[in-house]
Amino acid sequence: QYFSLASEKSPEDYKPLFYMALVYRKLGKWGKSQELIRKVINLNPQEALYLTNIGVSYAYLHDFDSALIFIQKAIDVMPVWSAPYNHKIHSLILKYGNTTEAEKVLTEAFQKTGDNQKELKILLRIYQRRFAEGLNETVTGLRPSLLPRRRLSRCAWTGTSSSRLPASPTCHSG
Repeated sequence: QYFSLASEKSPEDYKPLFYMALVYRKLGKWGKSQELIRKVINLNPQEALYLTNIGVSYAYLHDFDSALIFIQKAIDVMPVWSAPYNHKIHSLILKYGNTTEAEKVLTEAFQKTGDNQKELKILLRIYQRRFAEGLNETVTGLRPSLLPRRRLSRCAWTGTSSSRLPASPTCHSG
């Protein structure tokens, strides 16, 4: 009710409509949510948070072309914010069923945000069936205090090179 009242008092303000759309989205009322999203779009928001979430709404509905348009607008408005890159990567994977374009966006995201996107790197390696690289990425850069001491003290990774972990450890009792 609050958002309805706010949108009636300030019909030129897209924010109450946007937040009502998010509430309807959360409730699973997609038709009503998208109706409000279209009204928000007509008011031409230029803030990355709103543009990203408009894109996310379209992605939830598997309209990846529209999702990518709004997510790209968010990137254009605020290229140093990593969230739209994350959503763009997921949308590209869902649209194309592969990681080719997503890899390019991952590189761009690092260059523009400075965020290494570690979780997305690992996810892409898993999708690419490059499991050893994904595993290596999980332990690269961890402080020694975060490594599982007990497991590491009992297992010696054999055949380890600087770039890859072997498929399985050689464990010693003790």
